Amino acid sequence: PEWQLCPIEGPYRTRKKLERSHLKIDCIQNVLNNQCELAKSKNDNGPKADDLKDVASLRNGWNDDRASSLNEGSLHSALEFGAKSSALSATITESNQGRSDLGSPRQSLSTKIDDAKTMEDRSEKELHDNGEYLIRPYLEPFEKIRFRYNCERVVGLDKHDGIFLIGELCLYVIENFYIDDSGYICEKECADELSVIDQALGVKKDVTGGMDFQSKSTSSWGTAVKALVGGRAWAYNGGAWGKEKVCTSGNLPHPWRMWKLHSVHEILKRDYQLRPVAVELFSMDGCNDLLVFHKKEREEVFKNLVAMNLPRNSMLDTTISGSAKQDSNEGSRLFKLMAKSFSKRWQNGEISNFQYLMHLNTLAGRGYSDLTQYPVFPWVLADYESETLDFSNPETFRKLDKPMGCQTLEGEDEFRKRYDSWDDPEVPKFHYGSHYSSAGIVLFYLLRLPPFSAENQKLQGGQFDHADRLFNSIKDTWLSAAGKGNTSDVKELIPEFFYMPEFMENRFNLDLGLKQSGEQVGDVVLPPWANGSAREFIRKHREALESDYVSENLHHWIDLIFGYKQRGKAAEEAVNVFYHYTYEGSVDIDSVTDPAMKASILAQINHFGQTPKQLFLKPHVKRKVDRKLPPHPLKHSAHLVAREVRKTSHVITQIVTLNEKILDRLLSTHENLHGGNQIQCVSSSHDGQTLVTGADDGLISVWRISKDGPRVTRQLQLEKALSAHTSKVTCLYVSQPYMLIVSGSDDCSVIIWDLSTLVFVRQLPEFPTAVSAIYVNDLTGEIVTAAGVLLAVWSINGDCLASVNASQLPSDFILCVTNCTFSDWLDTNWYVTGHQSGAVKVWQMIHCSDLEAEESKSKGYRAGGFNMGDRSSEYRLVLRKVLKFHKHPVTALHLTSDLKQLLSGDSDGHLSSWTIPDEIGECDPTVEKSYIQMICRVSNKGLTRHSIEESKTEP
Repeated sequence: PEWQLCPIEGPYRTRKKLERSHLKIDCIQNVLNNQCELAKSKNDNGPKADDLKDVASLRNGWNDDRASSLNEGSLHSALEFGAKSSALSATITESNQGRSDLGSPRQSLSTKIDDAKTMEDRSEKELHDNGEYLIRPYLEPFEKIRFRYNCERVVGLDKHDGIFLIGELCLYVIENFYIDDSGYICEKECADELSVIDQALGVKKDVTGGMDFQSKSTSSWGTAVKALVGGRAWAYNGGAWGKEKVCTSGNLPHPWRMWKLHSVHEILKRDYQLRPVAVELFSMDGCNDLLVFHKKEREEVFKNLVAMNLPRNSMLDTTISGSAKQDSNEGSRLFKLMAKSFSKRWQNGEISNFQYLMHLNTLAGRGYSDLTQYPVFPWVLADYESETLDFSNPETFRKLDKPMGCQTLEGEDEFRKRYDSWDDPEVPKFHYGSHYSSAGIVLFYLLRLPPFSAENQKLQGGQFDHADRLFNSIKDTWLSAAGKGNTSDVKELIPEFFYMPEFMENRFNLDLGLKQSGEQVGDVVLPPWANGSAREFIRKHREALESDYVSENLHHWIDLIFGYKQRGKAAEEAVNVFYHYTYEGSVDIDSVTDPAMKASILAQINHFGQTPKQLFLKPHVKRKVDRKLPPHPLKHSAHLVAREVRKTSHVITQIVTLNEKILDRLLSTHENLHGGNQIQCVSSSHDGQTLVTGADDGLISVWRISKDGPRVTRQLQLEKALSAHTSKVTCLYVSQPYMLIVSGSDDCSVIIWDLSTLVFVRQLPEFPTAVSAIYVNDLTGEIVTAAGVLLAVWSINGDCLASVNASQLPSDFILCVTNCTFSDWLDTNWYVTGHQSGAVKVWQMIHCSDLEAEESKSKGYRAGGFNMGDRSSEYRLVLRKVLKFHKHPVTALHLTSDLKQLLSGDSDGHLSSWTIPDEIGECDPTVEKSYIQMICRVSNKGLTRHSIEESKTEP
């Protein structure tokens, strides 16, 4: 398939984005013949470019800077300004001794490695640096390596072995090297060679990491083709936060990953195969990695990483740890207090059920890197037959105080009998021989979503399972897992059931086979209440997860999975005992001397599931459900009252709220950023380290903001110039949570770029007129666009959800748009537009199936919309209120995350606040100081950037 799931994690560790699959392989014969088909970058209505140069060019040592479709002139300009290449780089070469010309990240365009080194030169180097010359091309300039370790990087069902380096500037993983007993760095000679770590564990190659399904993905390539496998795993260079590339030397490719020290968000100890041997690195760009070390070295690695005093970023989502810093001992009292603090927030209703469950999964060692330890989520509904869901009826819901095997009395009796009748002196009693979470279950659910489709086939010997055994129906899967006729199935759910509709759709037209009935397996069959929409299923399913009934009973399920009912007498009484090899600490694999027995245990652990780390030894607290939410100003827009809170001398182009700080100070001024072309728009990342500018030459420039001290002027360093628009760039939005840049232009195009890799992702269908405004919801990932009077809402993957002509007057252009970021699930379907006429309009997006019920309420003009050809949007935008106060065009809008007020600014410098009087009183003085205004003014000379300064003066 052309697209696959992007591993970048967004808010609350959700993964919603799809990315291009960069490299395709025809068949194994073509691989053996060294004839691989390179996929071309194709996109409807979008710019077309080759992902990679042809094989011949690559053999000659060319590096293809695909990324931003840079034309010759813009590339020259970028180099003049000191830009670094930030692109897909791969090399296919037949020379066993020659290196690719890809050097260290910042030298890839200028520095070549001399592949004509003599043996004498090598011998001299070997005497001095213990083989470090082999890895020097992969390091940043002036890097000094402080510590070196053998490691394995876990990717789904695969392990990629290499070395882990802790430097003074960065952290690195470089594949297909190893450190021998004398401390010398050596290259692997063969992909089938057993890793140093597995040699120490004492397993044979055919059982490494769980026998067949854990074999190395590179082994199927042989040594003839030296290229990266798959898409994002190693095939990108990580822009502003880190880098990933592939170099080739010797017999094997050397994919490598680099983390700049300031980009590491969190470090956690982890188990792998129920052994305390792993460390998980969480990166600011959402690209997280699970690294496995020698058991005797893991503690040393973790200690040395903590000693680096890595600057954990407190601005990012706290789902990962709930704390900015973590004690060096994960099992410490501080770690337990951290979990307790998060539990208190959940109990008080400060965080959602989804966020809390993801947090518990993270603390219990569950993550996306290792499919055998994937996050586990509960079935919450039992009704998959009704036309509508009744959340006031307990029968609608699953029994959360019972494991899946006990959803029926018959099932519970059956498992109790099995437990009571078990009589084996060597195997402890258990209720269930299968598990609720395993790699097979994850791939069962995700078979329609690449790259899991290929992993699913790998698990089934190269093809999909029989069509009747595939994930085909929500209802049938529930009935099977709930013990109704199948006592071997007790599986729970995965997080994607609550945020990602794409995995239920066969959008890539995979051939999933015919059922015995003759029916072709396609999209997942949804319950009636989903109205035939995967997106509606996800929305209502998430609503069920956050419902009062689930909130009042979720603590029972937590007791079963993460708490005191997981083990011991309480687990026995709760009918919740699984096979003993699924529990942490049940067996010391390192002490098993028989290779066959060790292989059997590892196969059991990898194939049949692992129970999460136990987090609570006492009954979990119950959640309070009487928390009152503030009235939503857009839902109650009929009651909004406006008043002016500030008048400036300039047009207001952007409004940002932050505590009680007010704009008052000039930070820096920068000129000639686009070589004399006028800057039209600007946007910055949340952490203040990246600035993106768009100019009338159609170029988008990505800058790193740097300063040496608090009083030193900010410096802008060009990271990359992005070229695809053919006319001036009119609007930009940087979404750091989803690592996106979205740009709009006078050429009627909207283009999505990857902020991490700084490459083109996709272009939305062409708009009827110039694009005037863009907004990205940093919680949901939805993209809102405005072009003339056309308002449209898009999914993060480019699906048009809804569109409408927002005005009957063709000249009443939309100048700004915004959306609510109070919640990632509750009332997210409200939007606001600011118009040329001075009007502020409030819109609600509703599903077409609800349209008839809403017709009588609609007061607005809904005709028109985006022309999607044969396809129609499944939602509609309905006008709820027109707010009139401004006498000049409304140029900026912002809805505060606490829902207290809607702020609007106009072209004459008037800043107004829209509030609900009954909520805040007639005059609340805190409103005057609860905002800042960030204005980026542009002129022919350059960019003037203002920021925040605390002030006690009234605005």
